[in-house]
Amino acid sequence: MRLRLGKSAAPPVVTLLVTLGVAASLGAVLYGVSSSLPFLASSAASDVNFAALNGCAQRAVGTRTGFALAHDGRSLAVFSGSQTVRCSVQADGGASPEVQPGGDGVTAAAFDFDGGLWLSRDGVWLGDAGFDDVRAVALAGTRHGVIAIEASGRVLALEAGGGVQAVAQLPKSVEGAPQLVVSADGERAALPVAGGVFVWDTATLNSVRAEAPCTVEAVWWLPRGHRLLLQCAPDFALEWDIESGEKTTAPPRKARTRSVLLPGLGVYVASCEQLPCTSSPP
Repeated sequence: MRLRLGKSAAPPVVTLLVTLGVAASLGAVLYGVSSSLPFLASSAASDVNFAALNGCAQRAVGTRTGFALAHDGRSLAVFSGSQTVRCSVQADGGASPEVQPGGDGVTAAAFDFDGGLWLSRDGVWLGDAGFDDVRAVALAGTRHGVIAIEASGRVLALEAGGGVQAVAQLPKSVEGAPQLVVSADGERAALPVAGGVFVWDTATLNSVRAEAPCTVEAVWWLPRGHRLLLQCAPDFALEWDIESGEKTTAPPRKARTRSVLLPGLGVYVASCEQLPCTSSPP
């Protein structure tokens, strides 16, 4: 197994580390797209982009604990404590279910940019191959495989061939399920935490940014380039070019739904009864 440690390529992280030092826990201020949101019960089945997938998932798994959506929007995986089912769009526009072997006990799932479905249970698995010593509390699919975060704060970039591409370490342990968000091209991953943001290169886990440009409450990748939208306390937002570091004030808005950019469709997705629903842009 190949191992290459990620080295920082960004300015010192003093600002963010100071913020982390006064945080009660790393996971306390993170948000997850899988959290329930106040949508109508019928919205998942009638969603403009995901109706067929959601209908398939509802029929296959009655009580869901989480889901993962492929980056092209054509496959959906839903899981409960006892099973994981993958629904895929067919040529006629319908969707068919496929029960995943070894899909019991799944706590997190993610599709990589090649359509591979990774599952976290007793290790992290892609089909029959996997990493039985990785205990992921969060997964995010990238162009190179997946990024996994462990409760210890260890961050790993895993590739489909069975190698560990890179390893990084957060300064504090993780509580709860942190939400990694990946840029449209799959090359950057951002983790909002304790009022700041970590951003890594997804292949090497080199640090691109580790800053608190404001008291960050939520983040969204924007469709073009490596730009993040930051919701800041008490009531304003910034657009942040991750590569240049330039920040501009974002247009004011009363409320922004916490959602994730789906690169292949160019739409934002929020959770609706543990199923994907199309959301308005942030």
